[in-house]
Amino acid sequence: MSMTTAPPLDCVACDGTIAKRRGHNLTDDGRVLCSPCLFVKANHARLWPSCDVDWHDVFDHLVCVSSTRAGIAARLGIWPERTSA
Repeated sequence: MSMTTAPPLDCVACDGTIAKRRGHNLTDDGRVLCSPCLFVKANHARLWPSCDVDWHDVFDHLVCVSSTRAGIAARLGIWPERTSA
């Protein structure tokens, strides 16, 4: 059985492709962020405009912090690809 590598994932905040060995972060609503974008204060209001908690930041909406690309892709259900034998 051959296995393909996990697909590259893009950051929802900066639109950049997250490097394979960099931290991949998953939000509670299924979006992926690169690690630098976690620290951009304006991203909370931009990504969660209806959040009514004033003191929240991006970290309050994460379910996986600094995971691998494969780990996040598996959690999202987009990898590994299922093939019939």
